[in-house]
Amino acid sequence: MGFIDETNNILGLSDFSNTFLCYATINGVVVEGYKKIYELSNKKITLFCENAKKIDIIGENLEIKELSHKEICIKGEISSINFL
Repeated sequence: MGFIDETNNILGLSDFSNTFLCYATINGVVVEGYKKIYELSNKKITLFCENAKKIDIIGENLEIKELSHKEICIKGEISSINFL
């Protein structure tokens, strides 16, 4: 079992297999496999992912830094991540 599969299983994302990966860091989140930003404010960011799912990231002082074409880092005081 590879790193992505193990991470997806730990996070309960085994249905997404290699299409989508999201993991939390101490003060931010890295999202891989997003298509576009749907909603953007310093308190809430909503992303559309490649698998037609949405992610709501809620917190304070949120900011986005693009790492690559399909990978971004969201930094700030994250209070919740909701998979819709």
